[in-house]
Amino acid sequence: MALESKDETMLIIGAGGYIGTHLVRKALDKGYKIKALDRFFFGKDKLDKSAKHPELKIIDQDIRSVTAETFQDVDIVVSLAGISNDPACDLDPELTRSINYEGIVHSAKTAKEAGVPKYVEMSSCSVYGSSDKVCDEESPRKPVSLYAEMKTRVEDDIFALADKNFALTAFRNSTAFGISDRMRFDLVVNIMSLCAQHDGYIRVFGTGEQWRPFIHVEDIADATLHILNQDPSLWSGEVFNLGACTMDVNAIAKTVREALNEIGVPIQIQYVPEDVDPRNYAVSFEKFLDRFTFRPRHKIEDTVKDIFTGLANGNIREDPTCYTVKFYQSLIEKYGSSLLLS
Repeated sequence: MALESKDETMLIIGAGGYIGTHLVRKALDKGYKIKALDRFFFGKDKLDKSAKHPELKIIDQDIRSVTAETFQDVDIVVSLAGISNDPACDLDPELTRSINYEGIVHSAKTAKEAGVPKYVEMSSCSVYGSSDKVCDEESPRKPVSLYAEMKTRVEDDIFALADKNFALTAFRNSTAFGISDRMRFDLVVNIMSLCAQHDGYIRVFGTGEQWRPFIHVEDIADATLHILNQDPSLWSGEVFNLGACTMDVNAIAKTVREALNEIGVPIQIQYVPEDVDPRNYAVSFEKFLDRFTFRPRHKIEDTVKDIFTGLANGNIREDPTCYTVKFYQSLIEKYGSSLLLS
């Protein structure tokens, strides 16, 4: 049952990131008052399109230092914070644990203590690791990376907090794709589109037989807003796989090639024999689709064309912040252990 719209304040943690910039804009459009909290490692300019909105308050704060005051007058928290992929997490495991586990759990506990009634956490389908079966929410979690291990531990700790006064859910997000104001070219669909535009070919590492689930970044934001407009009894205390499709890397590469062929751009696929990411999992999204009416609407084919043409005409800018690992490496080299401080 959909809830009637009402005046609510949403705190978005990680608001300056790949998903967060979309969620800020879309939530403002829905009439929410927004507190956008981030450490803004990638720059406050990522929120420029929303910055002048009268119902937006930007908070430059580390998730590890949030207090009850941070959550004052907040009705909803959406937690998007964290170092965002496997190789970036491996750069400094201590830093990763500090942010991706300790910081996120601290945030959830503090939000509950402050009386926040609704909390949405972003987890990841990477918790499934490698499996030869289609994974649903009851499947064993077998994390094969520090990033996925931290997601698994966060799930365990925060779901223990859920009760009648603290409605909490988590999305196990699929691999995201799509354009964002904090653009990422370390995601498979996005990087293939970039390589096609730069080089005229795309690379597949290994055999390309690794399976992955996928979803557009805007669909993640829209799904979040959708469930928040439903009665919490439909989602509190439960985790949901969120995605649009599951494909192997070969199929993704062929989809990219065919999409660009449709606009007159011939693309070749090159196979590179080397060690590949050990993650390999197909995912079921039936639980979410059975429970809610929301359906993902963005297609990989259309996104590939949008990224390719956006790069060609200059509407999408490639800059250092598009590459998560290299950018975090530069931050660690510049600031060292001070990144561990709140």
